[in-house]
Amino acid sequence: MKGGPNWVDNPVDSPIIVNPLKDEFYKQPMFYHLAHFSKFIPEGSVRVALTSNCLFDSCQLKTSAFLRPDGTAVVVVLNDRSVDISFTISDDQVGSIKDSARANAIQTYLWRRPL
Repeated sequence: MKGGPNWVDNPVDSPIIVNPLKDEFYKQPMFYHLAHFSKFIPEGSVRVALTSNCLFDSCQLKTSAFLRPDGTAVVVVLNDRSVDISFTISDDQVGSIKDSARANAIQTYLWRRPL
């Protein structure tokens, strides 16, 4: 019911908490974040470099990029702030995507490079 320590010995929630006395389980927010990544980034995907035009301390979004085994590129954008933030993802071979990351949201972008 309390979660447990992580690899650096900090107490954290578990993605699923089980209450054996009531025969219930509770899906925590981390469960949905893990599910989001699992849905779009299958086994065999490789994390790839993603460059940003902001200095590390001034970046307002958290991002990760992956290349899936089927050739699809994946960019995950996390906005943990309380306001929407506009941004652009650019790829020299594919073009640009302009969008806005909604406040306190995670979103994923997928595209295939031309063969």
